[in-house]
Amino acid sequence: MNILRLIAQSKSLFSASEWRVAQIVLDSPEEVQRMTIENLAQRANVSTTTVIRFYKTLNQSSFSEFRVQLAMVIADSKISKKKIDDVKFKDLEKDDGVKGIAKKLVDNTVAAYQETIDRLSSVLVDDVCKVLHKANEIFAYGVGLSSIACMNMMQKWNSIGVRINYTADINTLLTTLSTAKKNTVLFLISNSGESSELLYVAKFAKERGLTLISLTEPSNNTLCKMSDYQLQTALSFESEYRIAESTALSAQTLIINVLFYRYVNKFEDDYTEFLKNIHGSLSDYKKGINIKGGK
Repeated sequence: MNILRLIAQSKSLFSASEWRVAQIVLDSPEEVQRMTIENLAQRANVSTTTVIRFYKTLNQSSFSEFRVQLAMVIADSKISKKKIDDVKFKDLEKDDGVKGIAKKLVDNTVAAYQETIDRLSSVLVDDVCKVLHKANEIFAYGVGLSSIACMNMMQKWNSIGVRINYTADINTLLTTLSTAKKNTVLFLISNSGESSELLYVAKFAKERGLTLISLTEPSNNTLCKMSDYQLQTALSFESEYRIAESTALSAQTLIINVLFYRYVNKFEDDYTEFLKNIHGSLSDYKKGINIKGGK
């Protein structure tokens, strides 16, 4: 885990006083690494309680653990101020050229991937794979750009013979869920976790005993609270040119891909025969096209 990257990208989770602590850490990580909790509180002009809330928000159990994480980043990469700035997401500016836009897109995607990986729980991914494998039916739903992640998920699992149902129409989804079989799983994707449509669908599903898996950004959002399993991406950031939406979609896609390839890795034997049949059918189809083309 790169604790500096996590701090830089977690501004929305901090209060104003906690963010003052964060800025001092980002500006002077080597100095902070040698401080006591009292020193840091005095430097930021906040209480020690605020510093405790700050590192607890980063899932650090103690100030000592936080300083160890900080020391590891400093030792690993010899962080300079410029490198610390580089871990922050960057919005587009009006005078950005083509290469400038391309570089920011790549940098933001790499940063989002790294933070998503830092937050990824191997145990949780395995648990979700098991739930999907045992499900009688699987439904996926998301709105806006998150619907693209749903379609990606549907295509991947369908390619190995596991049917994932997706529709962009909420009325069709609710009608289908109302008669869902026992052991049905609903996979909801929402960056904010506060979409009114998704929350309604989640409530509808929970009332009918469906298992709920969510994929959101890391925050104390309503969808996470309602879910049985909570997958999380990198934190999003405010963006005048909506570049953040593309970054969020990239992080969602990463999680879906990791989940899929772990699923295949765990349950490959169950789908070997299906894949052989599919490959054989495709091969016959291509041969048929070549024969017709030759005529």
